Amino acid sequence: MLGLPVAGRAGSDRSISASMMRKKSVILPVVVLLLAACSSQQFGQPGRPAWDNSADQDQPKEIFDMAKTNGQSVRPPFAAGTFYPADKESLDALLDKLFSAAPPLAAKRARALIVPHAGYEYSGAVAARVFGQLRGQSYRRVFLLGSAHAAYFSGAALDDSSAWKTPFGQVNIDQIASAELNRQDKEVVFLRSAQAADHVLENQLPFLQKILDPTFQLVPILIGQTDEKTIGRLADTLDALLTGDDLLVVSSDLSHYPAYEDANQVDQRTLALIAALDEEGLLAHAAASEEKIAQEETAACGLAAIQVLIRLIQKKGWQSGKYFYANSGDIAGGDRGRVVGYGAMLWAEPEKADYTEAEKGQPRAELNDEEKNYLLALARQTLEKYLASGEVMEFAPERAKLKEPRGAFVTLHEDGRLRGCIGQIIPTGAPLWQVVRDMAIAAATEDNRFEPADVGELKKIDLEISVLSVPQAIADWRGIELGRHGVIVKKNGWPGGVFLPQVAQETGWTREEFLGELCEQKAGWPRDCYRDKNVTLEVFTAQVFGEKNQ
Repeated sequence: MLGLPVAGRAGSDRSISASMMRKKSVILPVVVLLLAACSSQQFGQPGRPAWDNSADQDQPKEIFDMAKTNGQSVRPPFAAGTFYPADKESLDALLDKLFSAAPPLAAKRARALIVPHAGYEYSGAVAARVFGQLRGQSYRRVFLLGSAHAAYFSGAALDDSSAWKTPFGQVNIDQIASAELNRQDKEVVFLRSAQAADHVLENQLPFLQKILDPTFQLVPILIGQTDEKTIGRLADTLDALLTGDDLLVVSSDLSHYPAYEDANQVDQRTLALIAALDEEGLLAHAAASEEKIAQEETAACGLAAIQVLIRLIQKKGWQSGKYFYANSGDIAGGDRGRVVGYGAMLWAEPEKADYTEAEKGQPRAELNDEEKNYLLALARQTLEKYLASGEVMEFAPERAKLKEPRGAFVTLHEDGRLRGCIGQIIPTGAPLWQVVRDMAIAAATEDNRFEPADVGELKKIDLEISVLSVPQAIADWRGIELGRHGVIVKKNGWPGGVFLPQVAQETGWTREEFLGELCEQKAGWPRDCYRDKNVTLEVFTAQVFGEKNQ
């Protein structure tokens, strides 16, 4: 049992429960807002936390007003000041406290999480135990998946806003991925009003902003009224879209509102069934609990989202690890007669054979000219199609080396000047050809140093691909070979920045200048950070080839 550290009233999440939604006989095709039903009981008078000053602030006249930034809509924070602190300093301090009690485990690269979404003073400690395992990991996209708590609608709802805002700042929405979800599954629709007044997904965002590299983009998905076919289609669609560079976060609390011991028994069984990927058993357990356990309104308010997750894990082969549990009765002074359960779980990449010392930091079998030309043509065809129509091409190379899991960067130059560069350093299981395809799109459209490229520019752009070895730590910075080694700088396990091997060749820097620029320019740390005992340097090699030298 994981005890929670903060005193207060029971942290109930007064949502539209899964059982309530199942009992509705009519699926409404339009949104009906139920603002009272999605409030969080613990933040009403007199139990508002000390940091909640929302009653003293002017409230927006219209919850759906959207701030305008460069002509695009930004979703303002709905849950700030109620579910978590509204000012950056208080939020930062609270998350520091929660993460300090979440020691890292020996986890592999995380691919999916289940986390609770009640007020941070109540479920935050449980959520932090799993979010804390993301330290040192980076993702291109985070898919947020939960069941609607503030609106009735059929299917699933996307948000056509350009970004979501919290006290920590804005996170961009991956509008391309959202559009692709809508294109592939017509029951997944853009419904901004359903997202605007719901805390379920937003509550996870400050955790992600605190723990991850800030370059990730969001794909928020709220599930409404569903049936078996809807859940199956959504799982299939997400299976096709999720890559090794993505993280899936499922937002759900557990039991709503049985007595303490009843919640413990029901929730431990719920978590065990989820870990076993037993969807049928989970549904039967939820129905029996809601029927037989006093005061039990739902065994999991995000049950539909969890069903989608179970089906995805069965397709992807992700492996589960330890899970964490507590309920609102574990808080000092908490009401044990009526509680809400909080569970958190993590799934990671499946076990792979360890790389040998000879493989680390060394290139595997080099690509021949035919394989290099294939990848360059693949990258250009990908950009021509994607920039013209938004369509992502599929390829089926026969060469085995193109199907190996490898890290790679794609660099764009226009008239000899950098036009975009994004890559994936650590192999995540995706084949090399797919990494090159996805990084080509990212370099052209997601490098925030540049405006997104358009199809008319392609004739002036030349492409360069860097296929990477597996990084390894180097004990002495003086052992770095300029022009041969790319370098990653990390501090206390947190990655700060990376330079590819060709950077030294292109700039003519000395070793000290190369590392100084890496520390200062890429990581934002002191220029001599590479001499710090808390800083780790990792090196890798790259096979670099481009259209200009083929």
